[in-house]
Amino acid sequence: PLRPRPFNASAAIRALFARAPPATLLLNSFEDNFRSRPSFLLVALEEAARLQRPPAVIAVCHNVAPFLDAHALVRARWPWLPLVAVALHPKMTAALRAATNVASVPYLLPSYFGGCARQPGRPAPPPLGPSPFQSGAVAFLAPGNIDPKRRSYALLLRLAPLRLERAVHIHFFGKCATQSYCDAFDGLAARARALNPSVHVSRGSGGFSLLFAAAQAADFVLSLTDESSEAYASYVDGKLSSSLAIALGFCRPFVGSAQLAEDVGLLKQPTFADDATLPFSQATAAADIS
Repeated sequence: PLRPRPFNASAAIRALFARAPPATLLLNSFEDNFRSRPSFLLVALEEAARLQRPPAVIAVCHNVAPFLDAHALVRARWPWLPLVAVALHPKMTAALRAATNVASVPYLLPSYFGGCARQPGRPAPPPLGPSPFQSGAVAFLAPGNIDPKRRSYALLLRLAPLRLERAVHIHFFGKCATQSYCDAFDGLAARARALNPSVHVSRGSGGFSLLFAAAQAADFVLSLTDESSEAYASYVDGKLSSSLAIALGFCRPFVGSAQLAEDVGLLKQPTFADDATLPFSQATAAADIS
């Protein structure tokens, strides 16, 4: 079994590699590391390339376009590093396969987000944190930044005339692209609540720990991706939808457009598979990390 050792600083990377050279280097947000913490990632790759037996680098793609830029840089700088590109849904595999000239690009069900809290026959794990939902309400989590250019919030008003047998709590988790978006969203949420007291809408943001706690407490994951927007093409071309990722990672029912799930190749895919059958095992085998 793999024994993961997380690290978050350049000094820690050097110390760890000197003490226990890794057999595998898993970069689960490859292109984001290049954009947000380039020195951190470059130090990790430089130290890996210096080892007598360089580790297999498994680079997980979240967004195809910037991923390919980062992939090309690593290939040019360290051509001897065993680099395996891994996609997070089947649609990504075709784009990565064509661009990297690799015959097979495995895809990984993103259960690294925290694992499935409701696997049949397994005890539920302890809560990851406080729940943002009202007790007794049907809980919907809508992850992703508040941005009307990419998402449609008309659903909130369409709920208004419905007679609901149970209260519904929709929790939006993400930052606002602009303050005006926040103001418009808060006004829409207040209007929906006034029209139907059974509908409660809240908004929050923060780190992954808060997001994961909300995902674990949710009954459903809600996607409001607007297929009519110009931004929708980026999802079809290989950008990971946060709602799909959380639904897959926490094994929550996905409430959204069948078009989105179909376009990324997930409409008929299982939301959970045993470790022995995960495509990730194919990636590690291809990288020869035994």
